[in-house]
Amino acid sequence: MKRDRIKSYIPLFSSYVVILALVLIYYTANLSVVGWAVPLLMVLTPVLLHSGIRVDITLKDFAKAVIISSLFLIPFVFTILITGGEFTIPGPSTLAFHLFIASIPEEVYFRGFLQENAGNTLWSVVIISLAFTVMHSPRYFIGGDVSALLTFFPSLVMGWLYMKKRNLLYPVIFHFLSNILFAGIL
Repeated sequence: MKRDRIKSYIPLFSSYVVILALVLIYYTANLSVVGWAVPLLMVLTPVLLHSGIRVDITLKDFAKAVIISSLFLIPFVFTILITGGEFTIPGPSTLAFHLFIASIPEEVYFRGFLQENAGNTLWSVVIISLAFTVMHSPRYFIGGDVSALLTFFPSLVMGWLYMKKRNLLYPVIFHFLSNILFAGIL
């Protein structure tokens, strides 16, 4: 029985290693074509491995996702503003990038595929959040971007939202709003 469980994790681990290798190639060789392959592979992996994605897009769920995400993000915004930070809404291309190249593919892969297939438990939320941070860490080790290491904390929120709601819409909305807030800080 334990051997079957270990075997069930092989596709998860293998797909993660392939995507992580592409991320490392992208950052070290600066190959933009690889940068576009990563989000595509994140979306295609669940399809290729016949893993269903749980998403229910209704106006009610959309509104709930925005409200819940806002409750998590308002303290962050408040802290930035009282410490003298400013915020500007990013342009349409930045908004599109963060929705279609970052938030949707990463949530489909990390929450919808990895977390769901790892049991969608609190333990899997922590493990997948560590994997999410490792995937972002080349930005720190190669580019010096310290914020890459801080992705662990919002990843915990995204994982928790998926675990509680079992709907990919919630972590996608939170991810998108988090990225936009971070991109808009001056």
